[in-house]
Amino acid sequence: MKTFACVTTFNESYYNDIAHAMIKTYKKFWPKNINLYAYTENFSLPVNALASNVKQYDIHEKCDPNLQNILDWRGNHFTRGFLYKTYSIIHAAKNIKEDVLIYLDADSITYNHITETFLESLLPSNALASYMGVTMLKGNKEENAETCIFLLDKTHAGFQNFMNHYEDIYESRDIGDKNRFSKPHDTWAFTEC
Repeated sequence: MKTFACVTTFNESYYNDIAHAMIKTYKKFWPKNINLYAYTENFSLPVNALASNVKQYDIHEKCDPNLQNILDWRGNHFTRGFLYKTYSIIHAAKNIKEDVLIYLDADSITYNHITETFLESLLPSNALASYMGVTMLKGNKEENAETCIFLLDKTHAGFQNFMNHYEDIYESRDIGDKNRFSKPHDTWAFTEC
């Protein structure tokens, strides 16, 4: 059986708006042996949010200078916030020991008990990744909006190539190429990899 770890990121404002509910339902419904690594942006979680399976990482402590450099490059662009997601994933892929990473957007609320059997069913044994995408309509065309929940199998033979390519898209600043990426954020980088 593979081991799992979850990753999310948020700032204090988003924690106060919705991420507190995500953590509360995570603690209630997820297996106690599956850690949630919360990469926080310039604040500390309240003590009551932490648990044996809820760990806090300061995203700047873990991901700078690369994160800060790309934030400076991006400036006030509307996709700036997605960079925290990207760099938490990059850090987790390199540093978290579990076999499968599950990214959960901070507004993901759990309503029922999650089992490891259920999680295994989401990622077939021969698959590198699976995701629940959000699709929006733009005129008559469906357009992918984001990867709000996805799984990555770190034991898959293609994992390192995937992550190297994913990180390079950001480090090279290719994510800003409008001819290559419809929108400069993680969904388009994820699907290219």
